[in-house]
Amino acid sequence: MLLALLCAGALAAQAQESALSLKELWRLARQRHLGLAEQDLLRQQALQELAFHEAEGRPLGSAQAGYGYTSQVARLPFELPGIGRPAAGTRNRCEAALVVEQPLYTGGGRLGQQSEAALQLLRAQEAGQQVALEQVLLQVGQLYS
Repeated sequence: MLLALLCAGALAAQAQESALSLKELWRLARQRHLGLAEQDLLRQQALQELAFHEAEGRPLGSAQAGYGYTSQVARLPFELPGIGRPAAGTRNRCEAALVVEQPLYTGGGRLGQQSEAALQLLRAQEAGQQVALEQVLLQVGQLYS
């Protein structure tokens, strides 16, 4: 009886351990391979650099505002008829400014060249990532067969 129970348990455990298909192994390799993760990180860095260089040539806008209050306003040292001693300023002062910055000259197309170089770097990283992925998938497929 004990032997039959052990055999049934072993058969149940073996049934739960099903062999992985090649597609499942490829999916696991894509998720867990550290070389592929490193290639993806390099591609993300190249993408950020491209975005930085493209944003460098765009106009930059900002808004500023300020408020000031003066408790004691200076009075002029002489009196005007009918007015008295006029104040030499105001108590409340509000200021606002809108600023737009646009690079007009960047050294003979420097920004365009940097943006093009960043684009080429991104393309190279994407190609390297694709090559690394195909190598990993090929190695997994060779081990599977």
